[in-house]
Amino acid sequence: MAKMDKIVTQHIRECFRVIGHQNPLMKCIETENLTLLASLKKEYPANYILSASPPEDKDTRTKIIATAHDLQAIPFTWFSYPLNETLITELSSAGLKQLAPLTGVSYDLRQEQPSYPFLAASLKMPPVKSATNFEKFLTIFEKTWNYPKGYVEFFFSNIFKSERFTFFLTHRNEEPIGICVLDIQEEIAGCYWDCVLPDYRKQGISTFMVHHRLRYAQEKGCTTVVAQCLNSSLNVYLNLGFQKVCDMALFRYSGPII
Repeated sequence: MAKMDKIVTQHIRECFRVIGHQNPLMKCIETENLTLLASLKKEYPANYILSASPPEDKDTRTKIIATAHDLQAIPFTWFSYPLNETLITELSSAGLKQLAPLTGVSYDLRQEQPSYPFLAASLKMPPVKSATNFEKFLTIFEKTWNYPKGYVEFFFSNIFKSERFTFFLTHRNEEPIGICVLDIQEEIAGCYWDCVLPDYRKQGISTFMVHHRLRYAQEKGCTTVVAQCLNSSLNVYLNLGFQKVCDMALFRYSGPII
């Protein structure tokens, strides 16, 4: 799994760096193994630091955190891999708090996919093409994560029409109830930003959305699908045949600006 852990962690790093480079109101700063996204629009603090395999050294971590302070990119979220006690101690001493574990998973599309007929007749998941449906996408995201109005549009608007990113809007009997994204990087596709409105959870919607993207990625010629799962969504992916690849973690720094 050593090679696959690098694929999983580099995929999310590449996903975010493209968002940073394509948004003129974000600054993207990179070292060999770290990427900092800093929002220049302070009312929308979309600030992230992503680390990937192989691990960066302590001095590099210290410098990238100092850069975040210099840019006033506070608060920021840190996606960390590889995860070990030394890293946890160092980030904690810098004022970061561990939010939640993440598990990197992967699916080999060259194997037979499971059938998933449950609820399929009432569920539709077309790609988002129109401005109207993009607004519905943004609304569901904001409701799910309780983001302020405009925050999600600021983050996503510059990649909405990208050929690489496909936005999906899930309907049940014509009612929009969920969203998700697929990022295709050559033969590797990544599942990101799965959201289901609270009233429709635990009804198989998330499973449907993951399975639909497996089929979509296969149709596009991909060989592998990866994801980074919180504990709340991990079983959805594992039950469809994804394999655990690596342990990651989310950290958060909320201030002060030093």
